[in-house]
Amino acid sequence: MFNVGVISAVYDEFFGKTTAEDGSSLESPYWMEGEGTQSFLNFGKDPNESEEREAFTYYTETVDGQEAFRVIYRPEITHAWSHFSARSESYVIDFFERALGAPNPIASDNQIWQWKEAFNAVGLVGFALFICSFGVLLLYTPLFEKLRAPELIKPAVVRDGKGKAMFWLSLLASCAFGALVFLPIMAQSNTMSVSQVMPMGMGIWSTVCGVFAIAVMAICYGVYGKKNGMDLAQAGIKLQARKLGLSILMAVVLVAAGDYGLTKLSDVYYRTVSADPAYRGDYADQQIPL
Repeated sequence: MFNVGVISAVYDEFFGKTTAEDGSSLESPYWMEGEGTQSFLNFGKDPNESEEREAFTYYTETVDGQEAFRVIYRPEITHAWSHFSARSESYVIDFFERALGAPNPIASDNQIWQWKEAFNAVGLVGFALFICSFGVLLLYTPLFEKLRAPELIKPAVVRDGKGKAMFWLSLLASCAFGALVFLPIMAQSNTMSVSQVMPMGMGIWSTVCGVFAIAVMAICYGVYGKKNGMDLAQAGIKLQARKLGLSILMAVVLVAAGDYGLTKLSDVYYRTVSADPAYRGDYADQQIPL
């Protein structure tokens, strides 16, 4: 029998769903009321014949001569925020401290990983700067110089209130569409016979949103842009077949240099540093008995 703890955010968008007695689907806020949840906290017993159990409480029972506990943590946050929540992290630390113990335990709210995330954000900015700078550099190479514009391209000018209204309405429509179709698409992806339903759902959602955005831009161009002198070729939207092919090749080079080049170098550096005994610290060779 194992100790088991579950973090189930009250407002989780994906998980923590259950079914009511009438067969209707209950969302995450009502997950604690489900028979499966109550059976879990009662160590598999029929919840109708057991006490109703609550979140944030450690329930202990001796099974096959071994004592084990179960607990459900219910922070009032969304699924995504659970990954960046100090509260959720404190629950994880509390669970493992109770289940395994640590050689030198510290308070679960004594966390410094937020600094790491902050520097990760700085790293992402640097990554974006690298992609943009490297892309500009490629435009001055013999292979990609054909993609370089002979002169600075002026952006399309919005001449009146109608143009401004079209601009803001198109943005609002795209945002609203993405929000409305997200959950239905993700729910549909869960029924697919694929090994990675979440990436599949995100990929489908991104594609659908992209197609919708292209349709909105095409409508805006037909209704306003074309009538007000917007030139697709001059704006770099309408490309010759050769330039389109070079653009795709350049995108491949940038992805290879960024996603595979930089990340691979970072991985090699990490493995080199982490192999140093001085980096691993005093507990590198110690094992905690389970």
